[in-house]
Amino acid sequence: MKNKGMSAKGGNKKGSILAYSLIVITIMLVIVGGITVASLENKKSATSTESSVQAYQMADTGTQYALKAINDNLGKQIKDPLIFQNCSNGVVTINYGGSNSIVYTFFDSTDTALTCYDLLSKIATIKSVGTYKNTARAISASVGVSGFLYAVHKTDGKLDIFNITNPANPLLTNTFSPLTMTNPGAGGERLLAVNKNRLYVADSGDNWIETLDISDPTKPVSMGTYNNNMSNCQVTGLAVNDNYLYASCFNSQSGATPVPSVYTISLDSATGKPTSTTSNSGFVCLDPAGLVMDAASKKMYLGCWTPTGIGNGMIQVFDASNPGSINWRSPLTTANAGKNIVGLAIYDKYLYVADTDGSNNVYIFDTSGVMNNPATFPLGFRPYGLSVRGKYLYISGIDNGNVYAYNLSNPTNPSYAGIASTGSGSTPTGVVAN
Repeated sequence: MKNKGMSAKGGNKKGSILAYSLIVITIMLVIVGGITVASLENKKSATSTESSVQAYQMADTGTQYALKAINDNLGKQIKDPLIFQNCSNGVVTINYGGSNSIVYTFFDSTDTALTCYDLLSKIATIKSVGTYKNTARAISASVGVSGFLYAVHKTDGKLDIFNITNPANPLLTNTFSPLTMTNPGAGGERLLAVNKNRLYVADSGDNWIETLDISDPTKPVSMGTYNNNMSNCQVTGLAVNDNYLYASCFNSQSGATPVPSVYTISLDSATGKPTSTTSNSGFVCLDPAGLVMDAASKKMYLGCWTPTGIGNGMIQVFDASNPGSINWRSPLTTANAGKNIVGLAIYDKYLYVADTDGSNNVYIFDTSGVMNNPATFPLGFRPYGLSVRGKYLYISGIDNGNVYAYNLSNPTNPSYAGIASTGSGSTPTGVVAN
């Protein structure tokens, strides 16, 4: 009986040890399981954090690219394949493989979403969404467009440079003088055209075109002058399209035979300097004046002082889809405008035409339909050069030494925004904003 009691007691002890062991093992399994879950959660969190950081960096990089692209191509449309690819319904998507992408949407100053066909100059805000491994981060940025306005004097050839970061308040930052010319003070009107970091200056009295390097916008550097095969050209208008510069000229006649009136000048793709000239003749327009290129529609607009058979000025429109071979003999359409047509400028679908005959008017054409009955915008001064940047139109007053800024929020009725002086007694003709 005694042995049986001892055996039962030993069995209970063994059972207790087994139960205790099971409890310990269970606790250890719970601890290990907890550590494993925590480790997995930490790893998942680290992965998520990495993806979030990568997505943010993609959105930020995309925003910086977009800001530069907008500043360099204000006159082009959002859908331009060389700027933003794959634009659909106002949304630009750039895929980088897998689930990685950058998606842009653009808004104007009223926070209205823009379409693919709107000009880059209309963009006030960018929303950039970067996605990396299905994690998305968004950035919104205001488009603070910095820029410079150039105004050249007729009398002394000086070039005034204004900072137009605030478009309504141009600030004089430098005066570049003198420009290289063969006969300073000849009195010819001077015109300007700009293509990225190259500024072209023409003088109607000296028949030359100078190229300036404006990589530093406030400190131009002359790259030399050019007048090959342009001895009969009194330059009255300049325009740039891709790697071509166009110079319109007053007509010099021998009897009733007109000389070439517009020159197509090839530009070196690396340096931007003129390399060769092609002359064009046989125009309806005997006295071409202002020129402007509409990059969005690929059309060139030419102003005429005294076209054949018409006593007033007119506008001719040409197909410029092949920039090196514009058929200047066959305008797509014509429209009467003022008398002494000089400066031309384009904003969206509107063409602005300066008439320097003393009427003190700028005419505004809607180019989306039949170009007739332009709106008349009266000024208190005689206009000459015109240039558009963003939502602002700049007009030089040839008689008062000023350049005026107008807001184009209402394109057919611009509102006065500000004024810049080029100095007492100066006569600014060509103006261009970049």
